[in-house]
Amino acid sequence: MAQRIAVILTIAASLASAAVLRAPHAIAQQPHVEKLWTLTSLLADGFEVKAATSTQSGIVGTLVVQKDKQVFLCSSKELTIQPMTFECWPVK
Repeated sequence: MAQRIAVILTIAASLASAAVLRAPHAIAQQPHVEKLWTLTSLLADGFEVKAATSTQSGIVGTLVVQKDKQVFLCSSKELTIQPMTFECWPVK
């Protein structure tokens, strides 16, 4: 079980790194149009949580959700104000 969690966290970290590394290139090629989705709307649309990262205190910071071939990376908002609110963006 611990190995599975480690693999899931590694995948989530890899996806987050890929999104960050691709961002400057993608922004340079297209106009800045930022559309964020909410985790609630994606889950209601049938997306499933595939991976999660958390802090040492157990607070979830990032989620990876997927439906078919669509993958979204969801990041928690300000934890002290809205601890269960996530903003999501597509990973290509």
